[in-house]
Amino acid sequence: MLINKMGLHLQGHWETNIKDSQERFDPMMPEALALGCSWYTVLHPDLPLVPWIKERQPDAQIMIRDYDYDIMRHDPYVRAEDVARYMEPLITKGFTRNITVGNELNLSLEHNEWTPEATQYWKSREGYMKVGEWTAKNTYKLRELLPEAVVWFQAFATGHQEDGPDDNWYGYDYCQEAIRLSQGICIHAYWSQPQDLDSPEARMWYSHRWARPKGYKHSTDPGSVHAIFPDKWLFIKEHSSHPDTGNVVDFFNSLYGYPYVVGATAWLWRTPDPGHDAGRIQGRPLENILKAALKQRVELPDLSKPYKENEEEPPMPNYFFTLGFKDKANLLGPEIVGEPLENERYDAAGDAEQYTTKGRMEWVKKLNKTYFWDEAQPKNL
Repeated sequence: MLINKMGLHLQGHWETNIKDSQERFDPMMPEALALGCSWYTVLHPDLPLVPWIKERQPDAQIMIRDYDYDIMRHDPYVRAEDVARYMEPLITKGFTRNITVGNELNLSLEHNEWTPEATQYWKSREGYMKVGEWTAKNTYKLRELLPEAVVWFQAFATGHQEDGPDDNWYGYDYCQEAIRLSQGICIHAYWSQPQDLDSPEARMWYSHRWARPKGYKHSTDPGSVHAIFPDKWLFIKEHSSHPDTGNVVDFFNSLYGYPYVVGATAWLWRTPDPGHDAGRIQGRPLENILKAALKQRVELPDLSKPYKENEEEPPMPNYFFTLGFKDKANLLGPEIVGEPLENERYDAAGDAEQYTTKGRMEWVKKLNKTYFWDEAQPKNL
């Protein structure tokens, strides 16, 4: 099955006085599906959305987010049994196999705790250890009850020592067993300034933090999620805080250069909650940007099997000067630079390169400079 990697989160809770939740979605969501995204995320209270989506878009890929404030107050095995009860019919009917339990459990607010001490605890070794233990038990039971499900490890909030790189420890290390039991890992990729997408250095801490290679910042930097767990699929289930900023098309197109990233859902289509309005897509420029980014297609991989580097997706027929190289390449023009033969790649030192029909684009992290190498000599762009 050919799909794109684009997606939306479809939010419910529109009219609380309407008991049939499917009724309240029907007049509101067709325009979202009309964009043509392949991926959707749905909170478990909004399960009536799932058959509604599949009826209108049979090839849609759906991720169910089992979410609750302070979810770890529940017994992990009992929570797994609750999830299995609603997931089993979805799997049987062929609607979806994808499930992720919990959300940003390295934040104290997700545990309904608001003190400074709680903030420090849930991003400490002890906090990650507690999250890892609960999630491992929950995932073990889910895999036992739902052998056909594709279970995704919940997304951590970024920048809270989950992937280091400092202090010689990282939170994911305390969640190894839960991740081993999962087929994939969910990611949140947030940025707030256009330069967070334009700078190769900034991307390693914001939009593309999940791709940070081992040893990027210093010799003991473990790298981010893919470097730590190279056999796991990644799914970006939330991205961007302010959809009016940055070249989001470049972000989407860049994902096709990472075969282990199966999709990305923008947070969110629209919402009645003023607290989430900053992430709304409907009626903003990003709605049209999304339409421009939905042209590429890849084969949907078998997510029940581990990702392997030597089993990458087939090359795409079209590549792009994405993110950091785009503006630089435009300064010389296609008659000098040529057309890209691949998407940009990073080495262990954090330097980036992208081969073209007439040479090679290169960004040197240490110098923070971009070059184009042709047959003669490098030209500082």
